[in-house]
Amino acid sequence: MLQFGKPKSEVEITVNRGHPDEHRFTFSHSFQIGRGNSCEVQIQDAVVSGHHLQVVNENGKWWLHDLHSTNGTFMDGELINKKFLSERATVQLGKGGPLVSFKIKTNAPPQQSLFGNTLIGTIFRAIPSCTQVFNQYFSKTLPKRAGQYTMYVRNAFEQAVKRRGRRFVMALSLMTVVAGAALTTAWFQHERLEKLEPLGTEIFYNMKTLELQIAQLNEAIETSSDDSLAQELNHLQKEYLVLRDKYNHFVDELGLYDQMNETDVLILRIARIFGECELNAPRDFFTEVRKYIKRWQSTERLQVAITRSRAYGYQDSIANAFLAHNLPPQFLYLALQESDFDVNRVGPRTKYGIAKGMWQFIPRTASAYGLKLGPLRRVRRPDPKDERHDFVRSTKAAARLIRDLYNTKAQGSGLLVLASYNWGIGNLQGLLDQMPPNPKERNFWNLVKHHKIPKQTYDFVFYVVSAAVIGENPGLFGFKFKNLLKEIS
Repeated sequence: MLQFGKPKSEVEITVNRGHPDEHRFTFSHSFQIGRGNSCEVQIQDAVVSGHHLQVVNENGKWWLHDLHSTNGTFMDGELINKKFLSERATVQLGKGGPLVSFKIKTNAPPQQSLFGNTLIGTIFRAIPSCTQVFNQYFSKTLPKRAGQYTMYVRNAFEQAVKRRGRRFVMALSLMTVVAGAALTTAWFQHERLEKLEPLGTEIFYNMKTLELQIAQLNEAIETSSDDSLAQELNHLQKEYLVLRDKYNHFVDELGLYDQMNETDVLILRIARIFGECELNAPRDFFTEVRKYIKRWQSTERLQVAITRSRAYGYQDSIANAFLAHNLPPQFLYLALQESDFDVNRVGPRTKYGIAKGMWQFIPRTASAYGLKLGPLRRVRRPDPKDERHDFVRSTKAAARLIRDLYNTKAQGSGLLVLASYNWGIGNLQGLLDQMPPNPKERNFWNLVKHHKIPKQTYDFVFYVVSAAVIGENPGLFGFKFKNLLKEIS
């Protein structure tokens, strides 16, 4: 898909009253204001909350989001929750609190962005050279002392014009019309894409919000006899299907997959399966996934693990456990990365205890999800009496844990689930709390854009994603096994 340049938008802020480390800042990306150490703009004032206000850049438009601050955010004396930021504005952090002024600065994109490395650009760049050639050989102002070859070409052209004059002019006119039509079509296509892409992204995240509401209703219905909940669930499910069809239509209209090679198509599809919007996937995401695919190709580990899963029939049970909770069956690759599908796997000793089993539960999490610990919980060896080594029980517990992460802290982002599973929700909690509680802003794209996560966690996420990509079409990447999920219903 063609990428056209967009204006670069920056916001300049000035702290007019308060006790900040600095008084003037400039940002081109989203940031937070508050007393907390992780805030980009720290203001030490009693009325300012730890994470008071988030300033969000959405496609060059700036928005203010109050982060449920204790004393509120005010603009023109009015308490605000979410507010579009115009060219200039001033807000007060709490009644009588610090004043913060905002000024939006927009820089026009480079002119070549529209006619850069595109077919349109090639046509426009070719026009001057074509004019030069025409003048060299065919202009009436050609010098009389031109070279012999030039005169030969000119004479031949004049004879051709005499023989075919009218047809030549008509053909040239037709070519001009066709070229103009092509340029006009390309321009309107660009304008259409510029409008459709943000709308498609908005539909996607509305769809994700509905998905979370449906999941929460399903859980409520399990413990309630209220018939109205079932009716509401049915209504939301119908609405979800309508949005899904609209979103798929937008993706088709945008031609997102039309010019991609098969590997990039699979990468985007897996991102979508794991709950991320493919319309705003960072370009670096493709590069990173390809890098980890090469790592899998450099070792027999993936082939050995898949062979083990097939030998014991693990993939069917794992996939069905996730499907029972309306989760993507591709989460089975989490078990591959954790243990290579080895139910007797024992992890290293850590401050959280020793992780055991296929899903590498630490003792505290295992107990929280109903798994009984064995007498060898503090010993680095398999324990037959420890239910973390029980494939059926531990798989059901893992599916429940992942469902809970997916429906709450991760806000429907499977990639955030993977990061939480590896790093621990307690460790990731601080970063997630800095992100607004909605799928549009609490997702993996924004996590890696604005925050640094441990390399081990980063590796974990990309190993799982790349394994899932390979699993969709193993032969494409030189592997001999078949798709584990092809026959899963």
